[in-house]
Amino acid sequence: LERALKQGDDEALELAIKRILLLYTVVFSYGGIPLISMGDELGQFNDHDYAAGNRYDGDGRWLHRGAMDWQKAEQRRGDGVEARIFSELQKLAEIRSNTPQLIQSAAEPGLCGNGQVLTLHHHNAHGELFVCVNFSSAPAHVTIPKAHRWRDQFTGDIVSQAQVELGAYDRLWLTPVDQALDNKAK
Repeated sequence: LERALKQGDDEALELAIKRILLLYTVVFSYGGIPLISMGDELGQFNDHDYAAGNRYDGDGRWLHRGAMDWQKAEQRRGDGVEARIFSELQKLAEIRSNTPQLIQSAAEPGLCGNGQVLTLHHHNAHGELFVCVNFSSAPAHVTIPKAHRWRDQFTGDIVSQAQVELGAYDRLWLTPVDQALDNKAK
């Protein structure tokens, strides 16, 4: 994200945002309380000066734990990158809070699309959730379980074909149409 913004590369910026959202889709696809690292919700950059003064020398974890950039936080109300990432993570949190299929549900992981797509299949008393995330910059085909017609909780689109193509760093959260909550993208 940082490199794309500094170079003014719109295509790289789009892919960087998609990767951030993809990774948080995985985090939000598991049980428990999802953790968002401070600043990630805004696309805050790494702190390349973390080792200055040797306080954190040798502890690379602090690269990603810089001081909060409050000016960047204010920009979440605008229409730039900060606002886009913030609103997409808010939407993800809202969708997750309305997805009871994650309650006391162990994810059954799988791989498809030549290993570039992670799938997580949840089952519980509330129904099913089928998550697909493409970790590649290339499109990938995913085989969808045939038992249902599915609704993508991000877009509201119906998925009824056995194979779907996921774009670069794309993601789906599918619930059976008869179980799907009204989580259309806003």
